Amino acid sequence: MFFTELAERVITAEPATRDELEQMLTAPEAQTFTMVDAASSLRYRFFQNTVKLGNLDSNGSGFEGKVLEIAPDLTNEDIAADIAQIAGTKDTITVDFLQLEGHNSLPAMRALRILAATRVAAPRATLVVGEGRADTLQSLQPLALHIANALVLADREAENGTLVLADLTMITDGRFKVLGAENRDLLAEHKEFMDAHGFALPEVAPTSGGCGGNCACGSGGCGA
Repeated sequence: MFFTELAERVITAEPATRDELEQMLTAPEAQTFTMVDAASSLRYRFFQNTVKLGNLDSNGSGFEGKVLEIAPDLTNEDIAADIAQIAGTKDTITVDFLQLEGHNSLPAMRALRILAATRVAAPRATLVVGEGRADTLQSLQPLALHIANALVLADREAENGTLVLADLTMITDGRFKVLGAENRDLLAEHKEFMDAHGFALPEVAPTSGGCGGNCACGSGGCGA
């Protein structure tokens, strides 16, 4: 209930406070999906089911705006303070999950809470899942797109095109619409690219929907 009420409040009233953001980051893991659902309701309110790609064409290279660098050695207090500094902004925010030698990657569930807190802090901002998203979020990447609304595709030829294939499949399975490509089938285009370059298409296991089966999508934002 706290997360839902907070998400509703930040739309018309004051932004989330540093203490409220820290409360999101320190919430029990069992509350993560409730938190994601609240943040997702904001994402769909302001961006519907659209996704922006920073490198949709050959001229694109990424996003400008503010950057939140999340290292695995940062405390929840540190992260809450960083997020609080951008509370209420309508600018583009890129969240980079950094890898540090000698430290384990940030747990995927914690990364989701960080994205959710960032969305609640800046509900109208274009939120980019940036560097380290695949290594950090892993199988929860599809769920993260119900909070964030932008990303940079992997290199087109990396790992024989399979990384971009996975990104575009994730976008298609989530029923997202790519801004600037409304009349294109990006997934089909990339499969043609792979075929033209002799890259084999991997066997894809059936998925359980846009949320990757990780949340109760019918309760609000997720997949709304």
